[in-house]
Amino acid sequence: MPNSNAKGGKNERGVAKLLTRWTGFEFARVPQSGGLGWQNRMQITGDVIPTDPADMVTFPFSVEAKFYKEIDFEAPLLGNNVKWIDWWNQADRDAERAEKLPIVFMRRNLMPKDEHYIIVSLDTFDIFTGIDGFNNPYGYFIYNDDIVILPSRDLLRAPYANIEKGLRRLWKGSTL
Repeated sequence: MPNSNAKGGKNERGVAKLLTRWTGFEFARVPQSGGLGWQNRMQITGDVIPTDPADMVTFPFSVEAKFYKEIDFEAPLLGNNVKWIDWWNQADRDAERAEKLPIVFMRRNLMPKDEHYIIVSLDTFDIFTGIDGFNNPYGYFIYNDDIVILPSRDLLRAPYANIEKGLRRLWKGSTL
């Protein structure tokens, strides 16, 4: 059984492959993820980034990739702290610093390798729902009127060009 660092690194590489297939440009995991010393100077955030600096500038998301034994969606209803809320808060802080939109790809043990749950802000999800090619047949979970959790396949089946165009059009004045 791999240790948690190896498991996390494998998941980050898997998310990089998914994003490469979806966008058409290459992604890679950030070396040492949060421990990368020069990332603050280059506004590199998250666990997975485009490898081309031009794509790094235009890609709208700061991507966190998490793989955990169990993802507990019931705990917040019971007043318990859960990891995925902490992951979201980290992604949100990092994305704000880089003027990007936060997105968290998360998996739990025994999920198929290309399956993830994703977390986005409710504002971002609202934009997705108005974009050609995006549909959400599997449902979603809105937490605290702030974030939405949905299956990654719902987003990744939409053409990336439509998503990027929708985000640029609807977030006027942003750096996206």
